[in-house]
Amino acid sequence: MKRSFVLIVLSCCLFACNSKSEQRIAAEQIADAEHSLLQDAKAIDPSRADSLVSLYTNYANTYPDDTMSAAYLYRAADVMANRKECLKAVELLEKVETKYPQSDYAPQACFLKGVIYQEVCLNKEKAAECFNKFIAAYPNSPLVNDARGLLILNKAEDELELIHSWEKENQ
Repeated sequence: MKRSFVLIVLSCCLFACNSKSEQRIAAEQIADAEHSLLQDAKAIDPSRADSLVSLYTNYANTYPDDTMSAAYLYRAADVMANRKECLKAVELLEKVETKYPQSDYAPQACFLKGVIYQEVCLNKEKAAECFNKFIAAYPNSPLVNDARGLLILNKAEDELELIHSWEKENQ
């Protein structure tokens, strides 16, 4: 009886150590891929970027309770935004918000969605919606003033475009 108990405890310890080492290896692979991608700051290699995003998302799916999972999904969204893949970036940020609402990355993800809609997707309406949601959900965030400023800028650009169109019509 004691032998079987000892064997069970030992096998559980070995399993736990093995999964921790797999997790550590996955984190090291991510660090290597980040270094490789960021070595050449002039241009992002699409295949390296896709590989890094895959490593990020695989880690988050495999270790959803790990504190780094939210960070990796956030970083994956940033890579996708830099590749001009708007919807994929937004989807990853929504995962951060829904799966990790208590994470420090949740408010940042909510704010960054607005920035991505405005700058990458060129969808001012969705950007405004995201910024307003962010301001309501995180009124004490240091990014609230930035969100308000981007909302004002968004409206000012619309008004400037309207003025230019009127000027063209009147010529």
